[in-house]
This record gives sequence, C-alpha cells and structure tokens, in this order.
Amino acid sequence: MVSSEKKASGKKTLKKVLKGSAIAIIIFITISMIATKLIYDSIFQRYDSDVKKQPEALEELKASKTITYQSGENTLTGYLYKSPKKTDSLIVLVGGFQSEVLEYTDVIRKFTASGFDVFSFDSTGHGTSEGDSAVGFPQIISDLNATLDYIENSDEFEYEDIFLFGHSRGGYGVCCVMGEHKSISAVISVNGVDKAMDGIMAGSVDSVGKLAYGNYPFLWAYQSMLFGKDLADRSAVERINKSNIPVLIIQSENDERIPKDFFSLYSHKDEINSENAEFMLYNSPDKDGHTSILYDDNGNANPDIIRKAAAFFRKNTGQEDSSE
Repeated sequence: MVSSEKKASGKKTLKKVLKGSAIAIIIFITISMIATKLIYDSIFQRYDSDVKKQPEALEELKASKTITYQSGENTLTGYLYKSPKKTDSLIVLVGGFQSEVLEYTDVIRKFTASGFDVFSFDSTGHGTSEGDSAVGFPQIISDLNATLDYIENSDEFEYEDIFLFGHSRGGYGVCCVMGEHKSISAVISVNGVDKAMDGIMAGSVDSVGKLAYGNYPFLWAYQSMLFGKDLADRSAVERINKSNIPVLIIQSENDERIPKDFFSLYSHKDEINSENAEFMLYNSPDKDGHTSILYDDNGNANPDIIRKAAAFFRKNTGQEDSSE
C-alpha cells in the first residue's frame, strides 16, 4: 500500500505542476495580448499617402464641394465631385485601407464623365480626416454609416439614386451597411472580404505564413474589445442575404492581397442566396490585381471596370431597400 506520506507528497507535486501550468498560461496569454495590441495598433496607425509624388494621378480634379462631418469623436473630410452632365445619381466611393481620396482621382473623373456625381471621403486616421490612428478594420462601417447619415439628412444632397462603390476594405464596408439605409439603390464591392478578420488574416498570412493563425484568437479578442461584437463579427454575406438591394461582387483573378479562393467575399459566393446578387471574376492582363483592377501605378483608371460598374448602376435605378 502507498503510505500517507507518499500520497501527500504526490498531491503537493500535482498542485505545484498545476499552479506552474496556470501561471505559464496566464503569462502566455498576457504576453500574447500585449503583442497583439502592439501589432494591431502598428498595422492601423495613421496613414498619409505619398500620392502627391504621382503627378499623373493629380491632373487636377477639383471638388465641387468639401464637406466635414462627424464620425464618433473625429471629423471626417469628404469631397463632392459634380458630373458635367445633369444627373439624379450619386456614387459614394469608399476606398481601401491605407488609401486616400486622391488615389482614386482618375476613377472619380471617369465616373463623373459617365454621368454620375461622386462623393468620396478620407476615413478615420487617413489623409485629410482626423484620427490619431485608423483604429481598426471595422472602422470603415462606422465611417460609412456616418457619411450616409449626413447625406440622407442634408439638403445639399438631393438624389433619386445613391449607389455605393467600395474597393478592398471599402468593398467590405459597402456590403456591411446594406439594410441600414433606405437611400441605397445598388452596391458594388471590388475585392472585398466577408468579415473584418478575413481582411486582417489575409495580410498576416501573406507576411508570416500559417503561423499567423496561432494569433487569431487574440486578434479577434482585441478587435472585439475595440468595436464590440456586432461590428467585429459583422458579415457582408449575411447583410447581402437579408437585403433586396442589388449587389455586384467583383473579384480580381490574380489578387495578390485578397486571393480569390481564400479570404475574399467572392469565395463565399455559394453562401450568398440573394436573387439580386451578381458575381464577376475579372481577368485582364496587368489589370486583375488587388489595386490594378481600378487604377495603374500612375493612377490611371481602368476604363473597362468603370463601364461595367456604370452599366450595373444604370440598370438598378429606383430600387428601395425592403430588408428586415
């Protein structure tokens, strides 16, 4: 039989092991959360582009009006560009992460030449808008909601149709506000993602490989702390399925940042059951990358995408959102 002394000794050893394991786990979680915060905040630091070094992109396109409005504690700056043609249609152009309105100058120029007024804005922590940082991936939802609230409640904007055109993080954002604004007639998402974590993981995996998945729980937890579960987990797919708004999902064949078969909103096409959803896999030499689908290194817009987008918007005028 085992003596009582040996039993007591065994219990003490087990307690020490359990205590040591618990301390190790706590230290691991603490270090991981601190590292996650540092990495996340580094990724979403304030962004001011060097677009002014690209003269081809800045053949001056003058905004008809510069507008400031609030998104939370920060003031955003937006720009209204009027078409030379009389129009009742407004495109709200939502750029990607780490981009400014200026980088979409020729895209805006070609949309206005096609007969649409265009409104675009610098998101929080970008360009001419306030913010010490970009905060995080879901911030674009809050900024876009603030933008649409301003447009819908301002006498300066009287349009029959308001269209949303989003690229990358903006492509995720335009889908995530569907169902919240009755003014939206149609939406186009270019190289967007389904959820914020998809956008973050796409960049992380590209940088460090599959090791990035080990930090997933901590990234998700920190993002949820920043934005709350609703915004942190909001799904573009769910918003599309709950809305009757026509939506065109465009994905580049050779997108190097958001691969078509992984992370992209396009890769979830089998989960999208809205009858008003259309899909386009875009393949054109030198124009089917993450950014090159819209504009080249000199800022010159892809006229083919502009024509396709304009055609989609024109065929979807006068629609109302009848979502739940």
